[in-house]
Amino acid sequence: MTNPLFRQKWVDKAGSVRRIIVQLDLADDEILDEYTDEVFLDGNSKYPVFKEILAGLPSDSTVQYLVDKLTDGFDHLRGDRSGAEYGADLVLGWIVEDAFKLWAVDAGITSELAGHDRNREFLKPGKISATSDFLVGIREPRKLELATDYKGHWQKHNTYDLRDSKFEKLCNESALLFLIDVANSKGAVLDLADADQLDVRYKKFHFIYKKPAYTIHGVRDLLIPIPEATDRLKELAS
Repeated sequence: MTNPLFRQKWVDKAGSVRRIIVQLDLADDEILDEYTDEVFLDGNSKYPVFKEILAGLPSDSTVQYLVDKLTDGFDHLRGDRSGAEYGADLVLGWIVEDAFKLWAVDAGITSELAGHDRNREFLKPGKISATSDFLVGIREPRKLELATDYKGHWQKHNTYDLRDSKFEKLCNESALLFLIDVANSKGAVLDLADADQLDVRYKKFHFIYKKPAYTIHGVRDLLIPIPEATDRLKELAS
């Protein structure tokens, strides 16, 4: 029986992340070993938290640690998630980033994580970044943004949304956008230097962002198996 503060949905999410790791030809331990001697700023060890979350079987003590750490003051970010579920989403996102970094090394691609949470700390709400910013490249580094979908939303709705300022910034930087559909083990690599080749439509008001946004349509046809998506990324990063 799962802990009521860590529902089955998050057990399933962890399973989806483990499948992504396999498709990147990696093993869980290759990622987790990086945290063997790491501690959070409060002195707690990172390794058991990451290991248990990735296994989808957090101990009661880990659940309580995340609840204590990420409940008060995080209401707006958590929504209907418990502190443990919100924390699990952060940890699983970090693990996907770590898997990507290890895959890039094996592929001969230089990658550098530049996000605010690159040190893997549970930051205060005002310091949290919702994006994964990398610089990748074999010769000339390019900006890459990594986005993950745990619910299969992109596949179902055939769209991907970005705030207007974010989309325009990525286009101005000729960035790459790597979409990872964790739920369906698929990915898409979009070269925003050629954004005019995409079906992009402007929205004056986005009901979630509460501000203007751009919607990329036809995403379902862009999503391909993860190994094919990583091959595509290698081509663009060369």
